[in-house]
Amino acid sequence: MFTLSIVLTISGAVAAVTGLYWGALRTLRRYRELDDLLPKLQAILVDPAIPAEEHDARRHALLDPSGTWGHVEYVMEYSEFAVLSMVAKNLKWPALLTATGIVLGAAASIVSLWA
Repeated sequence: MFTLSIVLTISGAVAAVTGLYWGALRTLRRYRELDDLLPKLQAILVDPAIPAEEHDARRHALLDPSGTWGHVEYVMEYSEFAVLSMVAKNLKWPALLTATGIVLGAAASIVSLWA
């Protein structure tokens, strides 16, 4: 039972830290992706060298729209980018503090088994 308690405590901590890391990684990856794509979409839209009838085709080749009609085509992506911008700038320290708390809690649980 002692060994099972240790294994479950460590497994729980590893699962929680992995989930935290995975979520943060996916959030930052999507932020970087949109940070790269949205300026390109805007540049295509305002480029006078590109004929008007080609704007949509070039933009759609870069990223399939989630809506229709100009900027509204990418309203979900612009909204998502605005939210992710706020999250990405403030994610590092809360995530590290959470991971530290999980590890310390697991360590305390294991130490309490000997007490």
